[in-house]
Amino acid sequence: MNYEGMFEVAQHIIQEKRQSRQFICPGDTVCVLLTKSGNFYAGTNCKSMQMGRIFNAHAELQAVQNMLSAGENALSAVMLLDLRTGQPFLPCVQCIGYLMSLNPENYACQIVLGKDTVTMGDISQSMYSAYSQNAQSMQNQPLMMQNVR
Repeated sequence: MNYEGMFEVAQHIIQEKRQSRQFICPGDTVCVLLTKSGNFYAGTNCKSMQMGRIFNAHAELQAVQNMLSAGENALSAVMLLDLRTGQPFLPCVQCIGYLMSLNPENYACQIVLGKDTVTMGDISQSMYSAYSQNAQSMQNQPLMMQNVR
């Protein structure tokens, strides 16, 4: 796969953001998608104020919007990097679920974590398993009520 190409696209966006002198907040990200047809689509997260609250649209959403606008929905790989440090990390549970919902083939999509990769299917199963175990352990615990004054 063309992971180097993905990294180059991400690094180009990171350099543009840094050179623009825009303030880069902790947690700001860039996402690069590699489709089955070999095309790259990128996006960065976007913060906005709505009804007095800060809303953060994840970078994955902008990248997916760009991909869908071009008529594609089947992914080979996803890369998510921190804009400040350039370090890779996993998309959140909701983004992984959304990406997998776009096309059944996306279950096998690789998430690029530096030199390592993991499939979306493996991550979603691990997250579901951890959630299930936590939910079961909570059911076995007596409900503790605190007296609130």
